[in-house]
Amino acid sequence: MKSNDWYMPAEWEEHKGTILVWPSNIETWGETINNVQSSIIELMKVISEFEKVFVTVKDAQTKYLLNNTIKSERIKNVSVLEITNNDSWVRDFGPNFVLNRKDKSKPAINNWRYNAWGGKYPPWEDDLIYTNKFAEISGYKDIFDIDMILEGGSIDVNGEGIVLTTKSCLLNKNRNPEMTMSEIEANLKKYLGVNEIIWIDEGIAGDDTDGHIDDFMRFVDKNNIVCCYEENKNDENYHVLDKAYNELINNSVIKESEIKVHKIPMPSPKYYKEIRIPASYANFYFVNGGLVVPVFDDTKDLEVLDFIQSLRPDLKVVGVNGIDFVVGLGGIHCLTQQVY
Repeated sequence: MKSNDWYMPAEWEEHKGTILVWPSNIETWGETINNVQSSIIELMKVISEFEKVFVTVKDAQTKYLLNNTIKSERIKNVSVLEITNNDSWVRDFGPNFVLNRKDKSKPAINNWRYNAWGGKYPPWEDDLIYTNKFAEISGYKDIFDIDMILEGGSIDVNGEGIVLTTKSCLLNKNRNPEMTMSEIEANLKKYLGVNEIIWIDEGIAGDDTDGHIDDFMRFVDKNNIVCCYEENKNDENYHVLDKAYNELINNSVIKESEIKVHKIPMPSPKYYKEIRIPASYANFYFVNGGLVVPVFDDTKDLEVLDFIQSLRPDLKVVGVNGIDFVVGLGGIHCLTQQVY
């Protein structure tokens, strides 16, 4: 590929649809599996009001049962595809779509390597080949196989040449131990079509991905970023997020641009079986004409929804309960992948 021909579009650019992977891994969800499946149905309903939803399932029996559920719930604009998988976090192992600057009608797919967040959750063999399977079933021909591990939740782009990411994840020796920072940067520039990389040191507590950017710092349009903050000085996220905010506003790329940085609060700490889980309002997902934001039955929910709506008055901002998802240590953005 020619690095100047292809770029990863901003998430708010118009999609063909959204991929969801039906939750089935008991190791991930345990006794909450039924709750999270019900919550995925609710998420499916919301997204399908804006765009096509492609739900992939691991086997024919699940496909049959899910199609019956979709029919009984009268959900429109959904297709169920059979693709084997290990887990539901398609943001991290699914296809990373890129567009050609000269002809956006023919998207291609970046196929990054994957090792379940540094080898934490074996097996991941089915997730490793998921992108190729999706491309084959869906008729995509242009696939760029990249010899580098990268999860979709570890990056956020504005479609105008800038990517946000974290050192704690991308430079972690459990990902690409043989690669230097310069080599990683070269691949980001080549395959995402970016010119500038904004490095933040680390991510939030409870995040088992080693600090994905999509849990605390996101573009809301090409010139506006939201960054989470923690108001409780005794909370373990207070100093991490304060440091991240200052790293961002003092970055030369930000200082020399028109980009504005806005703070949004963290919800009150959430726990499952006494373990901190990574609840965050920043794990939102753009759909065509809308923005789906996780909420947590928290006193700050409405404040955050109203503020994000003020930043994007052109979109319909919708809150979807994210509690069941973060029990599995992920969120709405982690469970979705845009298709072009």
